[in-house]
Amino acid sequence: MSSCTSDEFGNLTCINTTVTGENVLTAIILDAILGVLCYIGFVLWRGFFPVYRGREILPGVRYRPPKLSLKSHRRFWTWMIPTFKVTDSEFLKSAGLDALVAVRILSYGIALFIPVGLFGVAILLPVNYTGNGLIESGDTPSNVTNSNLTYLFLRMTISNMPNGSSLMWIHFVFLVVMIGYGCLLVVRYYEENISMRHTLFANYVEDMKKGIAFDADSSAVVPEGQDKSHHDLERIMEGAQSDLSIGEREAAELQRLASHLEAGTVNQRVVSMMQAENQTLLAQAFRQTIERPEAGKLWPVMRPRPISDSRPQFAGRYAVLVIDEPRSQYKKSATVSIMRKGETKRTRKSLVGRLWNTTKSFVKGSAVDTEASVSERSDITLNEEKQEAAEMDIASRASGISLHVDGHAAMERKVKSSCCGLVKQSEKTWKKEVQDRYERFTFIEKTFKRLFGEDFDCVIPVYNTEEIDSVLMKRYNTQAAMVRIKLQISNLQSKEQKNEEKAEKKIQKLQAKLDSLEEKDVAFGKLVEEVKREIFSNPARPSFIALFHTAMAANTAANVNANPISWRGFHTMPAPDPDNINFPALTRSYGSRSIRSIVTLVCIIFVMLFPLGIFTGAFSQLESAICPASEDASVSASGSWICSDDFWAKLIMSVITGMLPQILMTVYQSVFLPIYIMFCSQAEGKHYSLSSLDLRCAQLFFHWNIWNFFFGTLLGGTIFNGLRQAISNPGEIIDILGTAVPSAANFFINYVILRALTMTMFRLFYPHACVGMNIAQWFYVMPRPKTPMDFARSNPLRNCRFSRDLSISVLTIFVASCTYTVIAPFILPFTMFYFCVMYMVWRYQQLYVYQSTYRSFGQMWTFYAHRLVAVFALTILFTGVMFLIKRAFVQGGIAIIGGELLMLMFNKYITSKYDSIVHEVPVALLEAIPRANLDKQQFLPPSLRKDEEGWFLEHGKAWIFWGAPRYGY
Repeated sequence: MSSCTSDEFGNLTCINTTVTGENVLTAIILDAILGVLCYIGFVLWRGFFPVYRGREILPGVRYRPPKLSLKSHRRFWTWMIPTFKVTDSEFLKSAGLDALVAVRILSYGIALFIPVGLFGVAILLPVNYTGNGLIESGDTPSNVTNSNLTYLFLRMTISNMPNGSSLMWIHFVFLVVMIGYGCLLVVRYYEENISMRHTLFANYVEDMKKGIAFDADSSAVVPEGQDKSHHDLERIMEGAQSDLSIGEREAAELQRLASHLEAGTVNQRVVSMMQAENQTLLAQAFRQTIERPEAGKLWPVMRPRPISDSRPQFAGRYAVLVIDEPRSQYKKSATVSIMRKGETKRTRKSLVGRLWNTTKSFVKGSAVDTEASVSERSDITLNEEKQEAAEMDIASRASGISLHVDGHAAMERKVKSSCCGLVKQSEKTWKKEVQDRYERFTFIEKTFKRLFGEDFDCVIPVYNTEEIDSVLMKRYNTQAAMVRIKLQISNLQSKEQKNEEKAEKKIQKLQAKLDSLEEKDVAFGKLVEEVKREIFSNPARPSFIALFHTAMAANTAANVNANPISWRGFHTMPAPDPDNINFPALTRSYGSRSIRSIVTLVCIIFVMLFPLGIFTGAFSQLESAICPASEDASVSASGSWICSDDFWAKLIMSVITGMLPQILMTVYQSVFLPIYIMFCSQAEGKHYSLSSLDLRCAQLFFHWNIWNFFFGTLLGGTIFNGLRQAISNPGEIIDILGTAVPSAANFFINYVILRALTMTMFRLFYPHACVGMNIAQWFYVMPRPKTPMDFARSNPLRNCRFSRDLSISVLTIFVASCTYTVIAPFILPFTMFYFCVMYMVWRYQQLYVYQSTYRSFGQMWTFYAHRLVAVFALTILFTGVMFLIKRAFVQGGIAIIGGELLMLMFNKYITSKYDSIVHEVPVALLEAIPRANLDKQQFLPPSLRKDEEGWFLEHGKAWIFWGAPRYGY
């Protein structure tokens, strides 16, 4: 295989990247060894690192998975038990529908490739191997490649079939049966997914009517006595002493609570975890995570969110997103007067007078003291006070919040610069924005009140919180440093010191530093209040949220055109749940989204076309660069050891030329590409939920798989190398391509082998970066956490990056294996092994490692179902072209023309029959959802809520604790 580039004069330069049979054999052996080492590391450390059983022992999980034994030799296989024992209903209750759908995508791979693989190995391999097409064409081992192993692998491909052979009807029938079977599986999985989705939603409705708080997908806590286990656990934690040991009161509570274990009201792992003396930091972190935080005290990880009648699991069903569009004025040929019956024309009120009667006040107990401001305005006259307060209230009410601040703040807003030192917008621009927000908010409010009456609640504005999030991050770092210093002082005071005078000076020095940090924390607290005041005193963003009391009214409002007759300025769409809202995208205006889409498109095209094959091919070129051939073909011109026939020299060269390109590809896919794709997706500013943002990443990953991984590797490799040979022998171009295309299968086989034998075990061993940090702490390379705050931050519950893990790890295997199933069936055994092992690994990790942070109710299946159909279409096209190259024109023509048309029809069929059902909720369920008066705080960003409720280091991200950006650019 070769990767080709052209210089400025148009000269083509190709790098030989052919993967030989020896490379494949070496990859099988070394990948198996690496996989075994990763598995041993997992077994060795799974009992010590919380990352391997985070959902079993860490706080924030309500429905914990079964306890697994970690004793003696049983730790080698106990992780597999949930794969077979935990039912789908139990899995759904613990991990959620999104996790179950992700695992079912892997089970789809098992259902597809087990029969296809068995029949492919039993039928296609013998047919290919006995075809003798290579011998008839004169391609002996000496002129096919440098080794007999490569010739052996090439005989297993369709290259060994004679041109125009009638035996290729076997390949054609196999292709038809495989694609038809795959499409039937897609339909079956579609129907099962719809059934699970509607059944789960109906169960939520019934549980809500019965007063049962059921929340499987994300961490939650019920403060109203609906879950006894949490109340017992909270009583234990409230009795915890201030030091880092388990106190006597806790021990007594634990003994009392042990009587409830048989009834199943308290999770046994929590009790055993707290009794362990070497897990005191974990116990303290557990207590501080589930308890209600003090005002101004920040916490690094997500706290369990409360569920109540005002905060149901599916609160998004009561809300509608109103997304701004450019103001388009429509001219009318004649004056049209539209009046409701009994309505008379009213005189136009002044702007200020109308603003006093707009939206309801819903920010209660916010950081801005609404009553203290009255006593602070004694230095201006009464008329000036009313004028400034009215002017300030214009801005606040036009922003959807009735917020009273003092007149000085209103005047200072006009002349002062912001906290970042940026010059504020002019008063004229500010008033224009106020007018725009007023017209949008009041029109929607009046329209929805007229249409839905008492079912409509209010309009909730959206604000840019980037500045306040930055301040809160600095305040968190200050508070974390304070906790560490307090621990140091406590340790110095509790231990006997040989030099008490020196210890006292150190304590005084630490105390002075602590006092300085406390003053800094107080200053940050005041700055938070000031920034909040600044945010609320300016107009909100043009997009906003409309809240209803009934789900039926919200669903109806999300599907109507609520624009005025004379102009268009917004459109409505269903709102996601509060945990699923992507607030940074809602803050972007229409113009900003348009510009960002164009700029981001350039970045996306760059990464799609980035010639990664040049770098992977460089390793394969090393052999020809280091070991140039001499006149005697058996002796290297360099005469170095690495070029000799020594076993270790050949092994090292095989690793460099065979394995390193795949490892480089995997590292690129795992480290650089995910962050880059997430950055581009968030920068577009048009994905209003975290789930849709994740699906956008999945879409870009899939395009990268097709254009860069598949076509880039194929076209930049053996095909171009074959074309260069065809230039000198134009009459043999068909025969050359007939050998070149199947020989590229060795690269994809090598990649699938790496994924199957090594990366499955590596994922089990290294689910995320916490493992590397824990290993470094294990060997004392890094300091271990000393405070509960540091422990919680170093061992957080991460969510699974469904878009990256499914699109890169899984869909790549679908693309490589499906396209080469008929051409090179030798790839199928490794594909079967990959899906069987990865299914167990994913099922285990969704139960014990990853914690979902948002809910999409399994909508990802719709996306991946259509991508599977696209893979089938690519398979038909690629195999059909191969038929034509092998002069099987009838098979190739039927496959390309008929097959592609059938794929288009099938894609349209599942779109019309199933997609709308997946994305819509039946009317019967909407009617069954009870009327509710929702807590409006939950629809604000966490940094703007009272006491910053719900704020943590990674809030508002689709991938938490993965280094993903929150805002893009």
